[in-house]
Amino acid sequence: QEVMTGKKQDLFTVDPAGAGFVVRSKDLQGAFTQYLTNLRAAKDYAGNTESSLGNMHDLMTQVKTLSLQAANSSTDQAARNAIAKQIGDLQQRFVQETNAKGSSGQYLFAGQNSGVKPFALNPAGTALVYGGDTNPVLVEVGPGETMTVNQELSAQFIQMYSHLETLKGDLASGNVSAISDVDIANLDQDLIRLR
Repeated sequence: QEVMTGKKQDLFTVDPAGAGFVVRSKDLQGAFTQYLTNLRAAKDYAGNTESSLGNMHDLMTQVKTLSLQAANSSTDQAARNAIAKQIGDLQQRFVQETNAKGSSGQYLFAGQNSGVKPFALNPAGTALVYGGDTNPVLVEVGPGETMTVNQELSAQFIQMYSHLETLKGDLASGNVSAISDVDIANLDQDLIRLR
């Protein structure tokens, strides 16, 4: 029509239903693009979380190996003291992992309060304190459909830290029966939680 008359025709005037379809199609395309972006972000968040939990599992495996060595009756107290120091170093690395960040700089284990470092030590350095929240981090993955991307593990991390503190005390006092009967059993439970 434009070629014949020299006038441009408006699609909304000529074909209002078709024009509405074009607008809805563009809206749907934008929504699907956003859902795909959200799914990629959720996958990234989950991957970073899995990596951090794997690092914690590796740390706790090292602690268990050292604990088994310390529980051996042929290990003397000087060696147990050295093991306690090694476990203290691993404990600090554990705390660093509880404050792991994702690709976007968000703290993975802080709940919705992801801009604030979630874990710190109490003033005495003997307990882990949680400063995040326990709310789920939700990502919209479809119309009216959300997915939780975080794992709320604050209580478990605090308990694991406490187990490490108890183990260090048992090592320092040479309490081999507590190391054998209680501490190693606690580490086994911690390793199960980190799978």
